[in-house]
Amino acid sequence: MLRSDSEELVRKVMARFVDKELIPKAREIDETARFPMEMFKQIGKMGVYGIRYPREKGGAGGNTTLYCIICEELARGLMSVAAITAMQCLMGTNFLFHFGNEELHERYFYPAIRGEKVACFCLTEPEAGSDLGNVSTKAIKTEEGYIIEGMKTWVTNGPVADFYTVLCQTDPAKKLKGLNFFFVPADTPGVKVSKPFDLLGTRTTM
Repeated sequence: MLRSDSEELVRKVMARFVDKELIPKAREIDETARFPMEMFKQIGKMGVYGIRYPREKGGAGGNTTLYCIICEELARGLMSVAAITAMQCLMGTNFLFHFGNEELHERYFYPAIRGEKVACFCLTEPEAGSDLGNVSTKAIKTEEGYIIEGMKTWVTNGPVADFYTVLCQTDPAKKLKGLNFFFVPADTPGVKVSKPFDLLGTRTTM
């Protein structure tokens, strides 16, 4: 793959980080299966989580190619750290960036791309898997807002997330067109997080 000078520079910076910081700790991270918060914050300080977002929003103004180069290098060190980074860079923050108001950006989006808050995306369900046509989690409209009822599983970053983007059904009669995303802070009353899964690979992620 031919890379531009800027892309090759990013690759070299990430390669040095992976060789010096990640690989020496990879085995310990994998064996303990604990979310690598210190490593997560280090990557955030490098500006990785905002790589695809505009500079005026605290990002780096990069593109998907740069993101892929970064994740490729991180995966060389430890796949679970690449998965955690992918969630923070993409689905975990994408909907908040596009649809959140400035108050939510100040409280959650900006801290997330700095690595100060952990983001995640909740789609998969115990019975439906990732089949959008069978999502059973409901968001019921009330006078005070919405009440969400349901369960999600296999949520990358889920056990330590500070906020969730949750896919819910608001109008079953509309099927796929009745699906909507809801922003849910982790400290919202009623939110319950189960124990992390003991995985064979990509440990520490969920």
